[in-house]
Amino acid sequence: MKNYNFFIVLANIIALSCAFSLYNVEANSEVDKFCHNVEFQADCSASIPAKIGNVVNEKEVFYAAVKVLEDRANAGIDEATSKRPSSSAEVQGMLMAAISDYTNVVEACEKAKGSKNVAEVESVLKEADNSIKNVNDIFAIQENPVQGINENMHMAARTAIQLIPKSLE
Repeated sequence: MKNYNFFIVLANIIALSCAFSLYNVEANSEVDKFCHNVEFQADCSASIPAKIGNVVNEKEVFYAAVKVLEDRANAGIDEATSKRPSSSAEVQGMLMAAISDYTNVVEACEKAKGSKNVAEVESVLKEADNSIKNVNDIFAIQENPVQGINENMHMAARTAIQLIPKSLE
């Protein structure tokens, strides 16, 4: 009897797993419809589904894109902070500037999530993208120890800007 119950539990686990997988495939295809028209389609399709809730609409996809950007900015802060102790004094100063710019990106994401004004959201996200570009400028004459994370942030910022819905009400 115990083996029989084990197989019933196992069958239920498999059924739930299949249902969850089907939901993820459907959510991914819904997100792909929104990602189709953005500059970095592959990054959009790969990163946003993990941040989206149960509802897939233009506002939720946009907020998921902002969350991706915010998470990448926080990862950039962590990366720059971890590289500071082993860097020269000059690079440490540059990394401090990068941390400041990445903090601006996180703050812009918070403003974007809290605003219902589309023009304001677009403005703060463009400021965030400019902060990301500023990090490239800081390291223009020096090897950039946060280059990879910076490129990922730029893709996320461009995607979030391109996914701003017509209304946030």
